[in-house]
Amino acid sequence: MLLLLLLLLLLLLLLLLLLLLLLLLLLLLLLLLLLLLLLLLLLLLLLLLLLLLLLLLLLVLLLLVQLPPPPPPPPRLLLLLLLLLPLLLLLLPLLLLLLLLLLLLLPLLLLLLLLLLLLLLLLLLLLLLLLLLLLLLLLLLLLLLQLLLLLLLLLLLLLLLLLLHHHHHHHHHHHHHHSQ
Repeated sequence: MLLLLLLLLLLLLLLLLLLLLLLLLLLLLLLLLLLLLLLLLLLLLLLLLLLLLLLLLLLVLLLLVQLPPPPPPPPRLLLLLLLLLPLLLLLLPLLLLLLLLLLLLLPLLLLLLLLLLLLLLLLLLLLLLLLLLLLLLLLLLLLLLQLLLLLLLLLLLLLLLLLLHHHHHHHHHHHHHHSQ
């Protein structure tokens, strides 16, 4: 009985620990999700920047094409190159940053998956523990019932004995000897 109670206590403690762990994991997951969101936002911003730059490039090209051709053709090409160079220089770091972000995103996603798996495992463990607790409680209840039954039986026996004893006393006949 005592052993069962101890076991019950232990299980409850374990349950509490598991719940704490679960909470921590959830917090971690939330943080990770936030991080992912931030990264995605950064990615979007970068993409927008890239798009803007490309548009700028197109505009420059269009403008150059629209320009009336000057008598010597080479300067025009040179001008184009001069205009394109800063834009390309701008594009390059942006592309690199984009790659970096993508590389960052991958491990994060993996981590997220891992955490989710861990969470599932923990939940399963919790369920098992709860089942165990229920079983233990049932056992305890059964034991208590048994004890109660035993006590009842003992009481009944005692009562029976008392009654019998009492009965016996009543039927005792005293023989009186008459003196002559």
